[in-house]
Parts: sequence; structure tokens; C-alpha cells
Amino acid sequence: MPRQGRRLIRDADVVCVSTASVFGIATKTSYGKLAIWIDGAAERLAAASFEPLPVTWAHVQRAHDIGRPDPFDCR
Repeated sequence: MPRQGRRLIRDADVVCVSTASVFGIATKTSYGKLAIWIDGAAERLAAASFEPLPVTWAHVQRAHDIGRPDPFDCR
């Protein structure tokens, strides 16, 4: 991650991580498309003071409106 991004996260009062992002990382890891250590990710994110940002119905509607392919399709 670029230094500026690390600094912004370090200096922020609250840092949220989208549940959809973590889900996508886990999916790609399970299909072998991404090589990272996913075990204990929730605990590590919590220990780093990251807040979960849930996927809401409004997010789902917006994803539909964008009309892009399924971001979790790892075929």
C-alpha cells in the first residue's frame, strides 16, 4: 500500500472495511486466485481497530443499478 494510504489509515479516527471486500478476498483465496493468509482475518482486522462496514440493501440495489458482472465470479 502506498505511504499516503497507510498514513491516512493510521491517522483516521475510524477505518471501516466493507464486508463485501473481505468476502471477495476470501472467495478469491478459496479459488486460488489470491495467495494471502485469510485464517483469523476477522480477529486481525478487529485487533487493528478496523470497523466492519456491512453490506446494506441500498448497496445491493446500487450494485444492481451499475450493471457490472458479479465481482465474486472467480471462473
